Amino acid sequence: MVLMALAGRCLAGRVRRFLAKTTAPGQPSHPAITGGIWLYGLTTTFCLLSSAPFFCRLSAVLMASFMLQMALTDAISGYLPATFTRRFLAAGLLMSLATGILPVRVAETLATGILLLILHVLVNRKRERVGTGDLWLMAGLTAWTGLNSTFWSLLAGYGGFVLWHATWHLRGQREGPLGPWLCLGSLLMLLNNLYQPLWVI
Repeated sequence: MVLMALAGRCLAGRVRRFLAKTTAPGQPSHPAITGGIWLYGLTTTFCLLSSAPFFCRLSAVLMASFMLQMALTDAISGYLPATFTRRFLAAGLLMSLATGILPVRVAETLATGILLLILHVLVNRKRERVGTGDLWLMAGLTAWTGLNSTFWSLLAGYGGFVLWHATWHLRGQREGPLGPWLCLGSLLMLLNNLYQPLWVI
């Protein structure tokens, strides 16, 4: 776990460089960075310890690496830059090419992209309520995990966001970043797919 946390620290260097150049130059030691690094270390250790095939575990670690950078950037600055989200989408399509399911994932990603474009037009008419980076992140999740897993990831992420946002509203705040919650929901689904526990409802 310590080795994966060190890898997370190296990945967070890119986030620090982005923040230093753009939106939050004075925050190289934000608490979200430390928390994100240790959460990354714990999650990727669980991914590597699962009994899933090696390629599935490798794919999970790569996906978590991309999500660490996006979640930290959004949590600290409130922005999800296109360079992060579009690379995440492209890497997801490349991983599906390696597994031989590229046509299915491309079709699912296109369908998701069209739905998200319609959502963007309907929701963001007068002011931006759902960020464009969040929409690119959702399309990228579809490229990595498929439509079904993305749906459950978004459900978990939005649930966490709504609960967290309710506590923020009590403190007088009205807005907050959605991206970290989407990433957290997809990490939960990632672990669920690797370990495949039996859920009794």
